[in-house]
Amino acid sequence: MSRLERILKASIGQEGPETDLTMFFQMEYNTPDRSVIRARMVTDQSIAVTIGLRSAILEPFKRFHIPSDGEFLACDILGLIPAVAVMLRNQSRGVAAGTIERDSTTRIILAFESEIPMKDNGLRDLASTITCTMRQWGEWTNVLLGTLDRDPVVGDWEIDWREFLAGEAGFVTMPWFRSLGFQDRKIALSRTILAAEALLISVLNRKQLIDPVAMQVRDWMKSLSPQPHVTGSHYITLEEEVF
Repeated sequence: MSRLERILKASIGQEGPETDLTMFFQMEYNTPDRSVIRARMVTDQSIAVTIGLRSAILEPFKRFHIPSDGEFLACDILGLIPAVAVMLRNQSRGVAAGTIERDSTTRIILAFESEIPMKDNGLRDLASTITCTMRQWGEWTNVLLGTLDRDPVVGDWEIDWREFLAGEAGFVTMPWFRSLGFQDRKIALSRTILAAEALLISVLNRKQLIDPVAMQVRDWMKSLSPQPHVTGSHYITLEEEVF
């Protein structure tokens, strides 16, 4: 019996219409690219999970560019693209619904549901679906990062892709991050988009690729362009020392 299945079994019969599973999900499934905001057991056979992407993780940090609410952000690519893939790939495999919410950050909402009654190992099926989906999400993020690290154009640039994309989303980059010139950032961003598109094409079928959610994200990536300039926190420190 998995840890998640034990948690779900222990939650059955607790008082209240829903059971809060947020802390367990955070410990199990948080990564540098996603953070569980809320997880709750809605019924004995369904669980709803709200997951913030990297823009939510970075929200407390300084920014040099404030995007309009509702925009996708470059820093979310490493979490967003695999999330869209698992959402669409597993629609008939336990993911009953999946949506994207956007304001100043991007969030993924997944509803997991088992069609097997609880008495017939429904909780085991539900736990297995969640575990496999979240593992698949992480594995596809690693595939995306691995594709970039092996890219013949930018693979030897030794880029920290998370920090690079944070800068392109308007977040002040960390002092240790080696900044790139505009043309190099343009190349690096185009290779990121190419790798993300390749991942979607490799794991989704034709019908899934033209799903409105997939098309919305793919169209957004095609429209991406680098920031005119990216500010690093070491520049801010230098300015503070001068003044």
